[in-house]
Amino acid sequence: MKTAAITLILSLFLYQAQGQTMSKSELTLVFKNAEQYLVGVAQRMPEEHFDFQPTEEVRNFGAQLNHVTSNIYRLTSKYFLNQDTPDFKLENSKPAQIKAFQEAMEYLLKNIQNSSENELHSTTTFFTGEKMPKWKLLLVIRDHMTHHRGQMILYLRLKGIAPPNYVGW
Repeated sequence: MKTAAITLILSLFLYQAQGQTMSKSELTLVFKNAEQYLVGVAQRMPEEHFDFQPTEEVRNFGAQLNHVTSNIYRLTSKYFLNQDTPDFKLENSKPAQIKAFQEAMEYLLKNIQNSSENELHSTTTFFTGEKMPKWKLLLVIRDHMTHHRGQMILYLRLKGIAPPNYVGW
């Protein structure tokens, strides 16, 4: 697991250092694997613990999943497509939350597939003011998903539940 994380970090630095980019097929694979892994994490938590919150300062397990879902819609629409965020509903039950996340991923993947390679290399201005190629914005979305998935894995561990095996690139 440590080796995989180090490899991922080094790969991202090499992409930036060498000025390389990621293709639609690479991005699609990255997001399909990220989706599979997060769905696996969500499926492991029993529904009666979707409201588990280790401390009052953090979101509960289900809210983490809903947060990832809403972030995918908002960042994809606003910064990748330069459009208003589509209507979507955040759910309360485990099956509905997982389905809503999968629909957000379908939205993201559809928009990656409908993009040309030139569009992936066009720039967008992120809310921080940073200009970046759209393919890099997609990595920001994935990093956000990874961050919250890591929190969800910790919640599983605190409940004595083993997370699913890692699904990487």
